Amino acid sequence: MKKHEILSLQSRTALFDPPTDARAIVRHYTFSLDDMALIRQRRRAANRLGFAVNLAYLRLPGRVLGIEEIPPADMLAYIAKQITCEPASFDVYAQRGETRREHLGELQAYLDVRSFQRDDKRAIAHVAVEQAVGSDRGDVIVSAMIEYLRERRILLPAAVTLENIALAARALARKRAYKSLGEIRDRTFENQRYRASGLNLAVAAIILWNTVYLGHAVGELRSCGEILPDELLAHVAPLGWEHIAFNGDYVWPAEPIATAFRPLRNPRAEFLDGP
Repeated sequence: MKKHEILSLQSRTALFDPPTDARAIVRHYTFSLDDMALIRQRRRAANRLGFAVNLAYLRLPGRVLGIEEIPPADMLAYIAKQITCEPASFDVYAQRGETRREHLGELQAYLDVRSFQRDDKRAIAHVAVEQAVGSDRGDVIVSAMIEYLRERRILLPAAVTLENIALAARALARKRAYKSLGEIRDRTFENQRYRASGLNLAVAAIILWNTVYLGHAVGELRSCGEILPDELLAHVAPLGWEHIAFNGDYVWPAEPIATAFRPLRNPRAEFLDGP
C-alpha cells in the first residue's frame, strides 16, 4: 500500500470487485424469474449477456461496470450459462457504448437505485469521520461508507472517490484525537506560544488542585492514626490528571468557595475490599 492510499490491493478488490468464490457467485448472481424475463427482452445474445452482467454488477458490488472492465471469468461463465449464450459474446457487447448506456438507465429504474451525486459526499464524509474516531483501519472506514450507500440504494462511485474521502476523514479524526490529548500542532510560533501558555495554566491548576487535596488526605489519615513520614510525602507528585474532566464549561467564581471540596474517599470502604 502506497503512502497516500488507505486501502491495500486486497481490501480494494474485496470491497469494489465481484466475488470470485464459486459459492458466492451462485448466491449473488442467480437470476430470478423476473430478472430472466427482463433479460430475454434483448434480441441479440451479446445484448442479453451484457444486460445480465450489468444487472449483476449493480447488485453486487453495487457499482457500474467499467467501460473497459472485463468481468471475472467464472462469474461471466455462470451468467452466460443461465441465459444460454457463449461468454465470448460479451466482447461484442463491450464495443457498443450507446447500448450500454440505455441498458444502465433501464436497470437503474428496475432496481430502484440511483447514481452517486455531489451532495452525497458530505453525508458519507460524516459517516467516515465517525468511523475513523473508533478505528484507524482504512478498510473499516470505507466499509462503513459503502454500507451507508447501499442502505440508501445509491450506486458506489469510483473507488478513488471513497478512498480520498476516507483519507480526509481519518486525518480529521487524528487531528481531533491529538487535540484531545493536548498536543500542539499549530505551525506558527505565535499560535504555539498561545496554546503553550494555556497548557501551562491548565497544568498549574491541576497541580494546585491536587496539592490541596493531598493536604486534606494527609490530614485525614494522620487524624485516624496513620503514620505518614514527611520524607515519604516528599516523593508524592501532584501531577496526576486521570481524574480531571477537561470537557465542559469553565466557570470562575468572583469569590472563593469555602466548602467546594468533595468528601475524601475511604480506602477501607466495603466496595473497595477484595473478595
